[in-house]
Amino acid sequence: MGLNNKGKEGHQETAQELISRIKEEVEKNENKRSKSISKHTFTYNGVNIDSWKLPDFGFKKSSKLATDIRGLFSITNDKNIHEIVIRGYNKFFAINEVKETKWESLEKHTIGPYTLTLKENGCIIFVSALSDDSLIVASKNSMGSIANGTSIHAEVGETWLEKHLSCSLHSRKQLANVLRQMNATLVFELCDDSFEEHVIGYPPEKSGLYLHGINLNKANFVTYEFDKVCMFASEWGFRQVDYKVFQTLLELKCFLEDSEKTKSYYGKEVEGFVIRCKSNLSDDIHFHDFFFKYKFKEPYFIYRKWRELTHAIISGTYKFNSNEDHITKQYVMWVRLLLRENPDFAKKYKQNHGIVALRKQFLKEYNYSPLDFSERLITNYPLEDRNILLVPIATIGCGKTTLAFALSLLFNFKHIQNDDIPGKKAKIQKFVSAIVDALKHQHAVIADKNNHKYVERDELIRLVSERSPDTRFIALYYNHFDKDDDLVTRREKLNEISKITKARVLERGNNHQTIDASLNQGKTAIGIMNGFLSRFEPLDLDRKPDNLFEDIIILDPMKDTISNLEIVIKRLHKIAPKFVAKIPTTSEMDSAIRIALNHSCPNKISSLTLSHQKLGSFSKRKPEYFGILFKDDLALYIEQIMKDQKKEVSAFWEHLKSSKRVQSTFHVTLIHVSDKSEYPKIWQYYLSQMNSSGVVCSAHVEFTYLVWNSRIMALVAAILDIENKKIQLATPIPHTTIGTENKTIHPKEANDMLALWNSQLPPSDIHTLSLSPQRFNGTITLVYSNSTN
Repeated sequence: MGLNNKGKEGHQETAQELISRIKEEVEKNENKRSKSISKHTFTYNGVNIDSWKLPDFGFKKSSKLATDIRGLFSITNDKNIHEIVIRGYNKFFAINEVKETKWESLEKHTIGPYTLTLKENGCIIFVSALSDDSLIVASKNSMGSIANGTSIHAEVGETWLEKHLSCSLHSRKQLANVLRQMNATLVFELCDDSFEEHVIGYPPEKSGLYLHGINLNKANFVTYEFDKVCMFASEWGFRQVDYKVFQTLLELKCFLEDSEKTKSYYGKEVEGFVIRCKSNLSDDIHFHDFFFKYKFKEPYFIYRKWRELTHAIISGTYKFNSNEDHITKQYVMWVRLLLRENPDFAKKYKQNHGIVALRKQFLKEYNYSPLDFSERLITNYPLEDRNILLVPIATIGCGKTTLAFALSLLFNFKHIQNDDIPGKKAKIQKFVSAIVDALKHQHAVIADKNNHKYVERDELIRLVSERSPDTRFIALYYNHFDKDDDLVTRREKLNEISKITKARVLERGNNHQTIDASLNQGKTAIGIMNGFLSRFEPLDLDRKPDNLFEDIIILDPMKDTISNLEIVIKRLHKIAPKFVAKIPTTSEMDSAIRIALNHSCPNKISSLTLSHQKLGSFSKRKPEYFGILFKDDLALYIEQIMKDQKKEVSAFWEHLKSSKRVQSTFHVTLIHVSDKSEYPKIWQYYLSQMNSSGVVCSAHVEFTYLVWNSRIMALVAAILDIENKKIQLATPIPHTTIGTENKTIHPKEANDMLALWNSQLPPSDIHTLSLSPQRFNGTITLVYSNSTN
């Protein structure tokens, strides 16, 4: 295990020989590893004390590094002889971490008794003495403020040392005298959450210096038996570490297997154990002190990871890793929101305060128990239970928007268009926010953007994943050319695609949010298209970000959209059957494409109108109602209302969200086709006022009450400009339906509920919240049959 501290066979290396070897190796600098050996000299009472820091990676490999001591301080005395004044443990490893700690090696080379000690959770502190009977206190590589270069850990350790000595009625000089006679170093764990928190919390009554080792200040590793360590701790007032002795390795192994089930030591939270025994690994003959450890991987590994991730988030150095486990992704998103709402908390955390409390708060809010953490971490959510984001990889004119529109018609997917986002400032953040908001209420969302470059795909996936960590990314890849194609082949393929896509764009003219192909014979539009084609970067599953897509649907940009739509639907039916339970008929897909192609982009409300239409006989275009359609996502409005309410008030809203029963679009019905015979003049009035796109006029609404029972939720609406715009109503109580408990409940049931709510004696199962005035803008539009309320 590492390098032993022996020269010739049987010869125990002295401190003089060990330090001389280290110095010689540093001076020779005969290999790159030795450059990692560093020396820092501290001065105390006129004595120069050298701290030797050796590289971690040398311990696992055979190398020319001088020693595997962790924590080594030396002086050169008046006789020019090197002395060790502080001696830490030899580096030791976890079971199965290296060859020497595999069970078969332990069985072959170690003997009992095997003393198992609890692994206290803090930072290491050394206490030793100089020849003048003065005490010296150090952390792993530094000494306290009494020396050159302050070390806050050593300072706090020294403060606790004074407290313990005072309680035991001993002096520093007495302890120094004893340690000098013993020629030994005391090895402590400093556990003090008021100074610095680690993974396991220590209340004030449990804080202090835990003595877990007494090492002789020799080159070779010699440490006191643990019962004597505990006796020393008791005599001098230090905190003791609990321990248990096993005579055989089998007994120890059985105990560890039982402990793994509870991840604790008789109910006490503990990170793991250190086991002390004897080993003959160095020469197969002589047995010497030997340590190895056993650590519970979970939950403590993930606790440490969360601590580091939180520090990274606070410092702005956090980088999203899509391969993180589900719980860690949740934690990252949760911490980001918490820090945004409580910026002062970051200051505490940077000082290593609040670490344990933060973790416990997260576990409590998400109802995670450390006992079943391991099982939860390896249990991934089934793919069909996770929301999907469809990400086109395309250029202009491939048909991605038409395809996305058709999918929204057929399956009620949420269609988010980048071109609908106003302005250029922070556009990707606004685009991502719209996507994330949609994913809160919809199972499937389409990120309608070209995403034709690696950097764009990387940014989209990273930003969405940070805020919606469970999202499953599926690429809609319009295959322009293969990544292995040579330059000539690429140009040939792009030229063929260019001919087709340019013809499509010129044909649609000004029917696009940002590109008007009707201007100057389409020269500007063609120039923009050429730029996209020249910058197109093909899908490459061997590199990020493309290897983050869980599924790829390959499409042909030269084929018509109906062909690509059919490919997408069939593939989604196979890989996401929960969202595409049934494949529509050819006629239904044709109708969806036809409506998508005919919608007018300059009038944005037309897309809202059409997004209300679902699978059905689109070609017949049967009117269903005139209503006020809103661009605003009213689900976000409800969320704001409910966030400060008690759980019993917000329970039904939470149910609607978790069961995906919140509407994707919202409207106030003014007159339904079923009321046409009773109110023919109102119906005819709206028909006479609407334009060719079915739009009548704008309208402004305030919602006065939120009303719900166990089946349905609705907002009661007050139409503000009902008189000056001559808005007429056939609906008794204007409202917008927010959601229904299950799909068998028709949204029109809100009418019945509101009628009861407005009666003299409303039923006790109807709940209501009075709302503060907030204005929403909408457009009165004719909506056709098979619409989503």
